Amino acid sequence: MPRKPERVLVVDDEDNLRRVLSREIAAMGYAVGEARDADAALVALEGDE
Repeated sequence: MPRKPERVLVVDDEDNLRRVLSREIAAMGYAVGEARDADAALVALEGDE
């Protein structure tokens, strides 16, 4: 069975920076999630359990 890529959550309130970071990290083979702030990050992390 193929392994799932490691996941990274990019959290930043600046949309452009968050998008650039996400794209670069994805290009390295990681699955990338994005969150605008800490509250959204917590929701994203809770949804991954």
